[in-house]
Amino acid sequence: MNENLREPAYLKRTIEAIQKLTLNKMTNVITVKNIRQLRNIKGSNRSAIVFYGLGLGFLEKLGVLRIINHGSPKKYMVIDKKKLKILAEG
Repeated sequence: MNENLREPAYLKRTIEAIQKLTLNKMTNVITVKNIRQLRNIKGSNRSAIVFYGLGLGFLEKLGVLRIINHGSPKKYMVIDKKKLKILAEG
């Protein structure tokens, strides 16, 4: 990984959640709400919501995800499953 793009602490959990959502064919569209429901996180837990939102944004910058909807809520789609798998292993 590039030195300028160090892996944030929240990235691992975000990647694990995305893999569970996409591998189980639950959905092709990833949102923070989908991850919240998967992880049983309450809507009042703002720190966890921000945590996963940052992870999705970082994965978009790496080229793993693509934004489908720029409005609220932001919706993402996985475009590079190989890169996602590499990040999950490393």
